[in-house]
Amino acid sequence: MKRTSVFLTALAATALISACSDGDSTQNAAGTFSAAPSQTQSQPTTDGSPTAAGPSPTLGQGSPDSRPAPAAQDNRGPCTVDTALQSFKAHESDVPPPFPNNDDPDAGWAFDRSENSGFTDAANVCAPLGYVTLGIRMPTGSSPIQIVLFHNGQYIGVATKKAYAKADVARIDGSSIRVTWRFPRPGESNAEASGETEAQFRWDSAANKVVMTGDVPDY
Repeated sequence: MKRTSVFLTALAATALISACSDGDSTQNAAGTFSAAPSQTQSQPTTDGSPTAAGPSPTLGQGSPDSRPAPAAQDNRGPCTVDTALQSFKAHESDVPPPFPNNDDPDAGWAFDRSENSGFTDAANVCAPLGYVTLGIRMPTGSSPIQIVLFHNGQYIGVATKKAYAKADVARIDGSSIRVTWRFPRPGESNAEASGETEAQFRWDSAANKVVMTGDVPDY
């Protein structure tokens, strides 16, 4: 498995986000990505160089990705599941497809709220670091799962540009989540998967950044 750490910067007004992990490359040595403060409409830039366009803190094979995040505004109002969903809907087309090179365009992400219970939990998506997991339509046990990140209900991107199967997300506290991926070792079936790797994502309020530490699966 490969160590990864990346930057994510959500820029106000049309904030840019720089993604975090990669199985093959890193955003930079600091292993952080930033989001613009909600009270300003200025546009800070990421410390790392983006590798793809579109709104989100995505990673690819783990490579950093820049995507415009929703504009931050003083009069945005209280966070609800509806406002978080609206923020996400504005950028859902920027979420990388489930499979490399969009090999199976019919197996897209299940974006509808009726298909995703994450958009019914305001305490989760409105947290300093919120998240929702996306599955594909008609999934199997080896189907990829994408993790979408939010800051106070505003979409800031995806955890990894490449989506991996068997992702289990656990909340540590309001500002931190832990993602555990399980995968089959050589000679194992998906049902027998005994490989495991873990990464943590933490919102650093002092630095206005999400910091990722840990590993993604090496496949």
